[in-house]
Amino acid sequence: MGNLQISTPCSVARDVGSGLEFLHMNERNPPIGWLPPESVFMNQYDSISDIWSYGVLLWEIFSFGEVPYKTESKNEIEEHIRQSDLLPRPLYCPSAMFDIMLSTWTQTRETRPMISEVRSKLDEISADELPVGIIS
Repeated sequence: MGNLQISTPCSVARDVGSGLEFLHMNERNPPIGWLPPESVFMNQYDSISDIWSYGVLLWEIFSFGEVPYKTESKNEIEEHIRQSDLLPRPLYCPSAMFDIMLSTWTQTRETRPMISEVRSKLDEISADELPVGIIS
C-alpha cells in the first residue's frame, strides 16, 4: 500500500508557513471516541494506546470522514468502550481491513498488534479490494 503514516488525535498539526504548529488536545475534553480504555479510564497514553487510535483513523477513512460516535454523549461513548461495543464495519470496508481495525481495538493492551504488524497486514491488502476514492 505504499508509505504508512501514523496519526493520532492527541495532537493536531497545521502548516503555518515556515513550519508546523502542534495543537494539543484539551485535557478536560479529550477526544474519547478515538481513545482506548486505558486512556479514557486511567489516563494512560503511550504507543500501544496509539494503535487503538490508529484503528479509529482507519475507520474514519473507510467511513469517508464520519466521526466516531458522533451523535453520542461522553457518557454513552464511555459505556461503549467499557462494554467493548466497537465501531461498526463501514459499508465499503473490505473484511480484511475491518479485521485489522478490530485487532487494534482489543481491550487487553498486550494483545494489540505492534505498528509493524499493522503495516504488514495493510501491505497484504490488494488495491483491487479497496473502494474507489480510498487510494489513487
